[in-house]
Amino acid sequence: MKVQILLLTENRRKVLVTHSMATTDCFFKACVSSISSQLMRTTAEL
Repeated sequence: MKVQILLLTENRRKVLVTHSMATTDCFFKACVSSISSQLMRTTAEL
């Protein structure tokens, strides 16, 4: 019984970590794309 609870918490932690990693990845990609579009706009203006 205790082992099951431990496994459940471990799985939940893994899911949380994976989820936060994915969120960070999406955020990072959004940042990169917005920066690159700003750079392109600046280059076009120059």
